Amino acid sequence: MNKYLLSFDLDSSIPGYEQEYSKVESAVQNLGRYCKPLNNVFIIASNHTHLEIRKTILECSQSVEAILVVQLEGTYASYNYKEKNDELSQVMSN
Repeated sequence: MNKYLLSFDLDSSIPGYEQEYSKVESAVQNLGRYCKPLNNVFIIASNHTHLEIRKTILECSQSVEAILVVQLEGTYASYNYKEKNDELSQVMSN
């Protein structure tokens, strides 16, 4: 499985912003193992390609303004991130 960092911006000025965010989060859940270390940032372990992930997110919400999908190599460093570190380690492990 490949590991990806997914980050996105949604248009928060639209009515129903919370529902749009929920749609994106549901789409991420369907892509594979994941964790959400920061707001609008997901780390995903998936058999999908970066292009497929981008397409999935773009298709699930009309309010996506920007999206970034980056394949990760497996190492990371964090600061003040204890509460989610185990979850992130599980996603990043093979």
